[in-house]
Amino acid sequence: MSKARDIADLDFNAPDIDGGNIDGAVIGGTTPAASTFTDVVAASLDISGDIDVDGTTNLDVVDIDGAVDMASTLVVGSTLSSGDITIAVDDTPTLNFKKASTADVLASINVTTDAGSGGKLVIQTKRNGNTPVDRLTIDDDGAATFNSTVTSTAFGSQLATTLFEQNVLKSSVASSAGAFIRMAVSGAGNPTYAFEDDTNTGMFTSGADTLNFATAGTEHARLDSAGRFIVGALSAFDSSSFCVDQSGLGQFRRDGTPLIVRRDGGDGGLIDFEKDGASAGSIGGGNSWLAIGSGTGNVYFDDGLMAPVGSVGGASSNGVVDLGTTARRFKDLYLSGGVYLGGTGAANKLDDYETGTWTPVIKAIGTGGNNATYTLHGPTYTKVGRLVNVQVYISGININAITAGSYITLQGFPFACTNYADFTIAYKSGSWSTVGNIIGGYLQTGTSYAYFMRANGVEAQQTSTDVTMTKAMINITYQAS
Repeated sequence: MSKARDIADLDFNAPDIDGGNIDGAVIGGTTPAASTFTDVVAASLDISGDIDVDGTTNLDVVDIDGAVDMASTLVVGSTLSSGDITIAVDDTPTLNFKKASTADVLASINVTTDAGSGGKLVIQTKRNGNTPVDRLTIDDDGAATFNSTVTSTAFGSQLATTLFEQNVLKSSVASSAGAFIRMAVSGAGNPTYAFEDDTNTGMFTSGADTLNFATAGTEHARLDSAGRFIVGALSAFDSSSFCVDQSGLGQFRRDGTPLIVRRDGGDGGLIDFEKDGASAGSIGGGNSWLAIGSGTGNVYFDDGLMAPVGSVGGASSNGVVDLGTTARRFKDLYLSGGVYLGGTGAANKLDDYETGTWTPVIKAIGTGGNNATYTLHGPTYTKVGRLVNVQVYISGININAITAGSYITLQGFPFACTNYADFTIAYKSGSWSTVGNIIGGYLQTGTSYAYFMRANGVEAQQTSTDVTMTKAMINITYQAS
């Protein structure tokens, strides 16, 4: 044919199109010789075989206004160098994909008008005859939006952007091994970095230069803009928190016990302290006891006991550790018991030391005895253990008021005597040659008074008219009970 023809129905039973030449065709039952067509315009074109575009034929435009039914395959070869396949309809241009002509559409590509005069490309898929669902939308500005889940087998990850998973990058790996990353604003209840099966546990930010860590939807740790790491409370130095700042300062605070250090196994160190890389001391312990110190100078604390030990592991130590030095002394020592000096036996125990004042009384022995008159000067006592020393200076003594015939005694001692003790009067009135002069006295066991003795060795009695004593300096040492 040398010019274009309008053919209402052109039927090729076994066409072979090669370079635009029709080698053989059946038209109305006739098989003509090979022909060349410049244009073929048909209302309906039925092709029962193959259409081969193998790159050797240049087709400017293939315009199909009606339906094209192909029972076999349309093959476009690799050498096609120019031209377009255009789908032009007034509604939404759509390219559908199906397995058979009578089957449902499985996927489609359609174009809609975007803002202005731009175009938007939408890729849809559907499952089991359901309504097609938008999966990928590309706007005229190049922005691509995934409207469902895109799975990468190679990386084991999913990008999900709809429903509960909006703006979320998550792993396709199940359980806590799978990552869960939110692209939108997050908080303690929905942290930015979480886990596939635990989406309210992870890390988020509450503000500039701050990292927050949450579990079960509640913030429990924070690294703030000042470089402080805070655990437990939302702010540093709260009543229940652990805080370490960038200078190395750490602080534990809570209403109960703020810090627990545990050692399993044998006795030994719990905490080591260092200064410039060298050991400064340690804290150690064992079952029910604790030790603290450095080198061999360690103190051991147990139930009702404090003692020196050779190490914080509890090594024995006896007679090695000093308490204070000549230039590092303790101020006061308060003891409710005694001190063992020079040994560990009962004889080495010093259990009392006391100083004070006492009130000496010169009177007749027994009840109802009258007192002498006198003036006391500086009556004091010192008690070390059971040993008691009393001293006093008495002046202006007048014994005339003492009941006649009764023994003259010195009473008012601060502690009762448990043994005999005698004393002499260092300074007194009277002459040594006078047998009536009082020169001393003695205490006897079980009493808290002393008899005055005359120069002739006899206890002084008021009936002795020659008994004289107007002043005396007395210093007595005796053993108390």
